[in-house]
Amino acid sequence: MAFKLSTPVVLFAFNRPELTAKVFEVIRKAKPEKLFVIIDGPRANNSSDIKLSKEVQEIVSNVDWDCDATYEISETNLGIRKRFVSGLGSVFSKVEEAIIVEDDCLPNLSFFHFQQEMLAKYRNDPSIGLVCGFNPLGSSPEVSSSYFFSVFSSVWGWGTWKRVWDTYDPNADQWLTSSGREAVNSYIRTKSAQRFWGHNFDLVSRNHEYSTWDYQMVFNQLINQRLNIFPRTSLVSNIGFSIDANHTMDVNHPLALVRSQELAGSVLDEVPKVVPKVANSEFDLRLEKELFNLSFFKYLALRAIHSLPNESLQRTIFRSILKLRIFLKNSRSA
Repeated sequence: MAFKLSTPVVLFAFNRPELTAKVFEVIRKAKPEKLFVIIDGPRANNSSDIKLSKEVQEIVSNVDWDCDATYEISETNLGIRKRFVSGLGSVFSKVEEAIIVEDDCLPNLSFFHFQQEMLAKYRNDPSIGLVCGFNPLGSSPEVSSSYFFSVFSSVWGWGTWKRVWDTYDPNADQWLTSSGREAVNSYIRTKSAQRFWGHNFDLVSRNHEYSTWDYQMVFNQLINQRLNIFPRTSLVSNIGFSIDANHTMDVNHPLALVRSQELAGSVLDEVPKVVPKVANSEFDLRLEKELFNLSFFKYLALRAIHSLPNESLQRTIFRSILKLRIFLKNSRSA
């Protein structure tokens, strides 16, 4: 029987029509029965944003399959943090579960199969938080099943339930309590990873205007002691890495090199059908050592940069450092 995508799909977009077109084309092939499109408004006095936003809106209006499509388009620019929080708040006021992608997170078709099956299987299990589509290591060949569990989470193509969203705190206020910090750090084994996440949680809990929402989601799963589902191979590629990006500037970052791979068949048809509900400690430790490894020197440098008065200046410095690194690397290889 042909796959039927009955789980609502949410697409977040802004001013990147080329990326949006690629992601929307996969959504069009998946043919969800219900689609939410959340678009942030143009920044003040930015004619380019106005033009690009219109192009994005034209792309996502091309719903040529049987679908209940809802569009939430902000007239003004809310910023990524407020747009995501308000957008997902609206979505989960209408539905109990959803699959969520952004304009730079390119899923393959098996991503939607995986999400729908996992969301249904663990719908009533409060110990499970997110169904992640992006495997930060690319693949986990040591895992015999199509999926496994982790204390960490990824939101580059993901799914969750209203029951989880209802516990989300965009300010991660519990991090500022000693009990909250101790609870979260009890799940993180290496000091360098504790520095990495401690710095990120400090950013969003001490500055409620800082333009991200995803660190808070990672924190939410840790503080609520939930496990998160990962596919054995990544079902999503992040196509948004660019020197001009706000957060994903380094095109040579290991995460930029992860490519998606299709999962064959139904993940629930596998033997064993019951995957042990424990965190994969090998996967989690690799994440800590390979991706969350923040030295004390880099921690001090990050704190200094993030103490500057506005994010635009911070990004300019990060971009300059990255360009210098690229220049020095090319000089050595010349």
